[in-house]
Amino acid sequence: MCVQVPKEETLKTSDNWITTIIYLKHTLEEVEALRMVLSATETDNMLLKSYQAVILSPLLYVSLSKFAVYLPTDKGKGKGRILL
Repeated sequence: MCVQVPKEETLKTSDNWITTIIYLKHTLEEVEALRMVLSATETDNMLLKSYQAVILSPLLYVSLSKFAVYLPTDKGKGKGRILL
């Protein structure tokens, strides 16, 4: 996913930025379920095998842990925090 940083910060660009972050968080929450399904799948399909290689890669664990620092999993409210 690529995000273009605007030259000027407006309410609309801020809203779009927050929406993109929320979409990213929801997508990352589904990775573990996909990992479980793909790890138990036996297939000859090359596309599915390539997805298995990526989703089961240790590098993905590292990336997800880095994202978790910025996208907390708790859904609590707090001053200056968004309820995701």
